Amino acid sequence: MKKILFLTALIFCITNVYGQISFGVQADIGKSQLFGISNEAIVPYGFSGAKYNQDIEMYASPSLRLRMGLSDRLFWESGIGYHPLSYSIQLSHFHPLFSRQLDGVLNINLHYLSIPLSIGYSLPVLERSKIITNLGINTAILLSYSDNYLDIIWEDYLQIGGWYSQFVFKPFLSIAYQSSISQTGGIEIGCFISTSIKSFASEDKAWGFFNNLASARSLSYGLQLKYFFTTN
Repeated sequence: MKKILFLTALIFCITNVYGQISFGVQADIGKSQLFGISNEAIVPYGFSGAKYNQDIEMYASPSLRLRMGLSDRLFWESGIGYHPLSYSIQLSHFHPLFSRQLDGVLNINLHYLSIPLSIGYSLPVLERSKIITNLGINTAILLSYSDNYLDIIWEDYLQIGGWYSQFVFKPFLSIAYQSSISQTGGIEIGCFISTSIKSFASEDKAWGFFNNLASARSLSYGLQLKYFFTTN
């Protein structure tokens, strides 16, 4: 408890010294794809070991932001947002039990509450513009999900879902150009890239092809738009 109070007081003092507290909004517009999907027949059912091909899906993720200065160039940033992800995976598999070729398209829709935390550095380039670099991690908390997995498999599986991880951690890096458009506000336009530390599929609850997805990681990249206004 004392450590938490000390850290809070330290941040408060640093913020008061540099007088930099900003609130803002952010929109990420990007693409997401999976890599590292296992092609081994881990289990003899549910499309495990199937040949696959995936479509690269686009998404838009809005968020609210808080930025606090640590020095004249360093700052930390956090916020809360909505992060949707969709995957469409074409599966092709010869089923040994049914002795026939099986094909299907697995559609997955995931909806997350995102909580980012990052350290940033601003480099002045002109009188009213800067280059902003952000390095951090995004904690994604699963809100809801839907898929058509039970519709494309041939086996009877009574459990409905439950093969998704509740938390996904995604380190990210972003670089943006910031331009001050008023005394209290500035707009940032840049790009970002992020990847997940672990899969969105829960290894403990995986079944069929979700055993193959348990080794997969997501890669996201795209454009980033921000607007901040300073309160002091």
